[in-house]
Amino acid sequence: MVDSRRQWFKSVHGVAWTETDHPVSCALAGRSADELRGTDFLAFTHPDDIAPCGQQLLRLLAGEVDSVSFDKRYLRPNGLAIWARATVSLMQAATAPGEAQLVR
Repeated sequence: MVDSRRQWFKSVHGVAWTETDHPVSCALAGRSADELRGTDFLAFTHPDDIAPCGQQLLRLLAGEVDSVSFDKRYLRPNGLAIWARATVSLMQAATAPGEAQLVR
């Protein structure tokens, strides 16, 4: 169980789960839920943005920062790059202190 209220107030704009087959993710990626199911955001992240984003996420996972924000491009099947700002933080599960989930 996650303390959603506490996480809401700690976040920049609220919480969005990292489900790639969510309608917002589908619209961003220009793909259907079936196409995205079982993938992660790296599957449609511009190749030049993978390493810089990964470095920021490693800082977050190492506990150096509470959240990270970065601009990145998502690629649609037609090759169009969509710019977006990702803000990511860790959400600690109340029942498992050692486990965390990335949230955007």
